[in-house]
Amino acid sequence: MTKTFNFAPIRNIYKIRQMAADSWWVYMHKLGANGELSNASRVVFFGKSREQVDQWIEGKDDVVFILADS
Repeated sequence: MTKTFNFAPIRNIYKIRQMAADSWWVYMHKLGANGELSNASRVVFFGKSREQVDQWIEGKDDVVFILADS
């Protein structure tokens, strides 16, 4: 007997940016059906430290992908 799982595609990608010494912003980008990342984004969380941002992300119910600055 094989157990099956429902596939839930990733819809949102998050990017964390440090804007100042005590200002961390989390941007959300939509991921299209074709797998392309939307150019448009919106800020979904502000934090005073990276630890605050990490706690917010850990509290998310869905699977989270984070983009790194290159």
